[in-house]
Amino acid sequence: TTPLGFRQLVGEVFFDAAQTADDHPGGHGRWFRSAGAELRGQWEFYHLAIAPGIGVAQLFQNDDDLALYIILG
Repeated sequence: TTPLGFRQLVGEVFFDAAQTADDHPGGHGRWFRSAGAELRGQWEFYHLAIAPGIGVAQLFQNDDDLALYIILG
């Protein structure tokens, strides 16, 4: 046996929406919307669960705002 075991590969698609306000929480400000996808591998190391992966997201308000990021879950 090995202390490192692969459990599963997880793919996820998401859509987020948030309204912001500069003056106070719950205020009526600008809406931001984004969509993207993530791919994570779930591993176990001596009963410690880890889930590193990569993701990409597109902010709809700005055509140039495409973000690639890593996940250290």
